[in-house]
Amino acid sequence: MSDQDVLKRRLEREIKARKQAEQILEEKALELYQSNEQLKSLNQSLEETVEKRTRELAESQKQFKSLVESAGDIIYNADARGFFTYVNPIAEELLGYRKEELLGRHYTELVRSDKAEAVRAFYLQMLKEKKETSYYEFPVVCKDGAELWLGQRVQIAFKKDESHKITAVARDISALVEVRNALEASEKKYRGIINSMELGLLEVSREGIVIKAYDWFCDMTGYTAEELVGKDPIPILMHPDEVEVMHQQDANRKRGQAGVYEVRIRKKNGTYMWVAISGAPFYDPKGRMIGSIGIHLDITHQKKLQEQLEQAREEAENARQAEKEFLAHMSHEIRTPLNAVVGMTNLLASTELSSSQKDYVQDIKYAADVLHGLISDVLDISKIEAGEVEMLESELHLEQTIAMLCKTLDYRAREKRNTLSYTISPAVPSIIQADRNFLNQILLNLLGNALKFTENGTISIDVEVAGKIKEGLLLKFTVSDTGIGIGPEKIDTIFERFKQEKAETRKIYGGTGLGLAICRHLVELHGGTIYVDSEEGKGSQFIFSLKVRAVTTTDSGQSLGELTHILKAPSTLKLLVAEDNELNQKYISALLKQWGVAHHLADNGQEAVQQSLKHLYDLILMDMQMPVMNGYEAAHAIREDAENPNQQTKILALTASALIDEKKKARQAGMDDHLTKPFTPDQLLTFLSQNLGSDQLPLQEETSTAENLNSFQGMALPPKIDKEALYSFYVDDLDYAREMTAFYLKIIDDEVLKAQDHLQKNNYEEAVSWVHRMSSNFFMVGLPHISKTLRRLETELKSQQTLENKVEEIQGILEEVKQTKKDIQLLQNQIIKVLKHD
Repeated sequence: MSDQDVLKRRLEREIKARKQAEQILEEKALELYQSNEQLKSLNQSLEETVEKRTRELAESQKQFKSLVESAGDIIYNADARGFFTYVNPIAEELLGYRKEELLGRHYTELVRSDKAEAVRAFYLQMLKEKKETSYYEFPVVCKDGAELWLGQRVQIAFKKDESHKITAVARDISALVEVRNALEASEKKYRGIINSMELGLLEVSREGIVIKAYDWFCDMTGYTAEELVGKDPIPILMHPDEVEVMHQQDANRKRGQAGVYEVRIRKKNGTYMWVAISGAPFYDPKGRMIGSIGIHLDITHQKKLQEQLEQAREEAENARQAEKEFLAHMSHEIRTPLNAVVGMTNLLASTELSSSQKDYVQDIKYAADVLHGLISDVLDISKIEAGEVEMLESELHLEQTIAMLCKTLDYRAREKRNTLSYTISPAVPSIIQADRNFLNQILLNLLGNALKFTENGTISIDVEVAGKIKEGLLLKFTVSDTGIGIGPEKIDTIFERFKQEKAETRKIYGGTGLGLAICRHLVELHGGTIYVDSEEGKGSQFIFSLKVRAVTTTDSGQSLGELTHILKAPSTLKLLVAEDNELNQKYISALLKQWGVAHHLADNGQEAVQQSLKHLYDLILMDMQMPVMNGYEAAHAIREDAENPNQQTKILALTASALIDEKKKARQAGMDDHLTKPFTPDQLLTFLSQNLGSDQLPLQEETSTAENLNSFQGMALPPKIDKEALYSFYVDDLDYAREMTAFYLKIIDDEVLKAQDHLQKNNYEEAVSWVHRMSSNFFMVGLPHISKTLRRLETELKSQQTLENKVEEIQGILEEVKQTKKDIQLLQNQIIKVLKHD
């Protein structure tokens, strides 16, 4: 290749390289231009951002300054030595200094002189430990000399060159300190009172460890606080016999229950002392129980006195028992020959006697009567004062009782030419619940005195209602006479033992002076009072009151002519009804709704117990025979559970059995009263009134039922349907009667099938349960004879404990129930017809 060709190629390569270089240069120039443009844009954005941030920072500083300037707390800055470099306006307002007077001033110059050193030491220690934040309370003195308490929070920004910046926020806590001081003074005051009362305080934790032992407790026991704090007090202090008591009390505290109890505690010297402890739990601010406090009162002296009194009581009881035995022995020894004297006197009086002999016989008879009365009165007063006389209430017809007494005493009255009469106010119930023997003895004693001290005069008994009370009625009895009267100086002692108006009274009229004392005791046992209003020479009035209960009567032993009570206003009561019989549930529930009484239903005893744990009831109606858990078991479970809110709530037994054993069993299970099924609305209402008080169940004015009887009397019903039984349940509420008969018709076929199944399987328990459950249902549909038959049958089955010999009778009852179904259908049609007509 020639040199010219080589040169040419080299030139071409150089031209190509130059072009490539130029191209690269153009590209880099473009990139540089673009970068410059981006940089210009970025610089512009940065300037805008900086400007924006500067404005925001200025605004933020302005807001922060405004916030600091308007704050209600003192805010200030200080240098590392504690000299103010900034204070906000509130500092001027609270302290009274101008800003210029505070800046450059040391903070300790404002602190109250007696606290200045402590404050300085606190903050020097903070600097030494390089603690960044702290809180401290101290008093300062304002410019005008007033004192101010500050709660100060300090923050220190530590720097290497020790040019620390101190920022503080101080709040006026003067009011808080004042309250705290008052509280401490109050605590000190009451601690002083407790100490002066010689009450020992001991605080223990929830775990039973001593937190604090107060001075007097230590003085009582001889231990120092250091010997007790942090330890379990039971092994140190408690008598071995009292340990279980303390464990129980500790458990009560954890449940939030306070208590007062007596135990023996061991002193440090080994001797024991009796203390009464009042213990109560205490709580943290969140309401959590964190411990308990016990207040201990030394009752050792009182216990010794109590032991002495108990010993004296036993001695007195032994003496009383000896007196009783003596009186009983003497009664027997005297009455035996006395009976012979009285008998022989009566025989002698029946023979031919001269007039003087008759006089002698009368004198003997009179002396024997006096001696017999003396012995009887002495024995009566001895029994009463020994507490051996118990009030036994029963139903009695008041007018019949008083009429019989007057008839018995009429002969004695006519002997002394006296008239004996009685009046009873129409407001007084015909039949009352009272102690028949008490009333008879009280009236006999008072009438006997009236007859003794009255000649040719009048004696009367007046009875009226003194008022209504929670238990029923207060009856007022007045026994008046026109006899010799009582002097004013003897009125106050007339009811004391062996007291008579004057000595000659006993000489002329006889007597022991015990009759009125016996009356007073019997009246008080019956819940009443007795007093006398008398004027010497003009007669006496003995007035006494007795607490009784009126007895209302209905058809199941009661007449339809009696008055019916109906609730007049909604009640605030809440009841629990435990009943497994659907018809009975519907019946009771409807009555309670009609009376405005809120209630819950439970189908068995277990449900009743569960409901009783959730709600507080005013009263519980409890059927005795229920599945799962019967009424006896349910009542026992409620009574035994200390945490059950209804542990003390009245529980009333409902049962179809009238057996005394059943009633006794109900009482033993914790029941308060007993109502036998079937019961009428009036009976249930009376039952509730007696157990809740009439003020809990307000009643309307009583209205006669006679005019309402037409609602059932006018119906054309089969002979087996008892119209009076229907009325006793429903009165004139035909809607309710229609509802109940419809429900009966709905369930009766299934109930008959259940009973037949129990008989086929020879299932005694289920058969008895069926008889018990259904015995009250038939009364509600006008078939009381079937109810009575089932009640008798239940009693017989329970005594035999077998279905043997009763299967045929039960099958006969079931056949009758089937046959009467059409009668009940007719009854329902008649009710519907009357309702449509109305």
